Amino acid sequence: MASEEILEVKDVANILKVSTRTVIRLAERGELVAFKIGDLWRFRRSDVDEYIRRQIQRRQKGDEPPNKSPEGPVLK
Repeated sequence: MASEEILEVKDVANILKVSTRTVIRLAERGELVAFKIGDLWRFRRSDVDEYIRRQIQRRQKGDEPPNKSPEGPVLK
């Protein structure tokens, strides 16, 4: 099995441009695939990429209202 990049909460928050608390909430709700080592959440890069892909597809299908934020699109 090939080695895959494992990310910490802060890394995922940086990729998604959200707070670390948002990343933890997504993991707790099962919206973002994650695992724990002790008390620490960890994420495979491929799972983060898949989450982004699902969010893009969801938006393209019109399952979400368009973002009205003046700062631009926000990934949830």
